[in-house]
Amino acid sequence: MTHGLQAVAVCLISHYGAGEKRGGRTCIGLLVGVIINVVGYSIGRSFVYATPKAALLKLPFQIFQASFGAVVAGLLCFKAGIMKVFKKVAA
Repeated sequence: MTHGLQAVAVCLISHYGAGEKRGGRTCIGLLVGVIINVVGYSIGRSFVYATPKAALLKLPFQIFQASFGAVVAGLLCFKAGIMKVFKKVAA
Protein backbone atom coordinates (compact mmCIF):
# COMPACT_ATOMS: atom_id res chain seq x y z
CA MET A 1 0.00 0.00 0.00
CA THR A 2 2.89 2.34 0.75
CA HIS A 3 4.38 2.01 -2.72
CA GLY A 4 0.98 2.51 -4.35
CA LEU A 5 0.38 5.71 -2.40
CA GLN A 6 3.92 6.81 -3.20
CA ALA A 7 3.42 6.23 -6.93
CA VAL A 8 0.12 8.10 -7.00
CA ALA A 9 1.58 11.08 -5.13
CA VAL A 10 4.66 11.31 -7.35
CA CYS A 11 2.57 11.00 -10.50
CA LEU A 12 0.00 13.60 -9.47
CA ILE A 13 2.59 16.11 -8.30
CA SER A 14 4.93 15.75 -11.26
CA HIS A 15 2.15 15.87 -13.86
CA TYR A 16 0.02 18.60 -12.27
CA GLY A 17 -0.30 21.57 -14.61
CA ALA A 18 1.48 22.26 -17.85
CA GLY A 19 4.64 24.15 -18.57
CA GLU A 20 8.38 23.93 -18.63
CA LYS A 21 8.88 23.52 -14.88
CA ARG A 22 8.30 19.78 -14.99
CA GLY A 23 11.75 18.97 -13.60
CA GLY A 24 11.09 21.01 -10.48
CA ARG A 25 7.69 19.43 -9.94
CA THR A 26 9.21 16.00 -10.44
CA CYS A 27 11.84 16.72 -7.78
CA ILE A 28 9.12 17.83 -5.37
CA GLY A 29 7.11 14.73 -6.23
CA LEU A 30 10.10 12.48 -5.58
CA LEU A 31 10.73 14.20 -2.24
CA VAL A 32 7.09 13.66 -1.22
CA GLY A 33 7.43 10.05 -2.36
CA VAL A 34 10.48 9.59 -0.14
CA ILE A 35 8.58 10.99 2.83
CA ILE A 36 5.59 8.73 2.17
CA ASN A 37 7.88 5.72 1.84
CA VAL A 38 9.81 6.41 5.05
CA VAL A 39 6.71 7.19 7.13
CA GLY A 40 4.75 4.26 5.75
CA TYR A 41 7.49 1.74 6.35
CA SER A 42 8.23 3.14 9.82
CA ILE A 43 4.60 2.79 10.84
CA GLY A 44 4.47 -0.73 9.40
CA ARG A 45 7.63 -1.75 11.19
CA SER A 46 6.33 -0.44 14.50
CA PHE A 47 3.37 -2.81 14.17
CA VAL A 48 5.41 -5.77 12.92
CA TYR A 49 8.09 -5.47 15.59
CA ALA A 50 5.48 -4.45 18.22
CA THR A 51 7.55 -1.48 19.32
CA PRO A 52 8.32 1.90 17.78
CA LYS A 53 11.86 1.66 19.18
CA ALA A 54 12.73 -1.17 16.79
CA ALA A 55 11.31 0.83 13.90
CA LEU A 56 13.44 3.82 14.84
CA LEU A 57 16.58 1.69 14.69
CA LYS A 58 15.96 1.05 10.99
CA LEU A 59 14.94 4.63 10.21
CA PRO A 60 18.36 5.85 8.94
CA PHE A 61 18.62 2.89 6.58
CA GLN A 62 15.10 3.48 5.30
CA ILE A 63 15.85 7.17 4.68
CA PHE A 64 19.01 6.22 2.76
CA GLN A 65 17.22 3.58 0.71
CA ALA A 66 14.32 5.84 -0.26
CA SER A 67 16.60 8.78 -1.06
CA PHE A 68 18.92 6.65 -3.16
CA GLY A 69 15.94 5.26 -5.08
CA ALA A 70 14.62 8.75 -5.76
CA VAL A 71 18.00 9.95 -7.04
CA VAL A 72 18.38 6.91 -9.32
CA ALA A 73 14.82 7.35 -10.61
CA GLY A 74 15.47 11.01 -11.39
CA LEU A 75 18.72 10.19 -13.18
CA LEU A 76 17.08 7.45 -15.21
CA CYS A 77 14.22 9.70 -16.27
CA PHE A 78 16.14 12.83 -17.16
CA LYS A 79 19.76 11.91 -17.83
CA ALA A 80 19.49 8.41 -19.31
CA GLY A 81 16.61 9.27 -21.62
CA ILE A 82 14.10 6.75 -20.31
CA MET A 83 11.30 9.30 -20.75
CA LYS A 84 12.08 9.62 -24.48
CA VAL A 85 11.95 5.85 -24.91
CA PHE A 86 8.70 5.67 -22.95
CA LYS A 87 7.10 8.37 -25.08
CA LYS A 88 8.08 6.55 -28.27
CA VAL A 89 6.64 3.26 -27.02
CA ALA A 90 3.46 4.90 -25.70
CA ALA A 91 2.80 6.79 -28.95
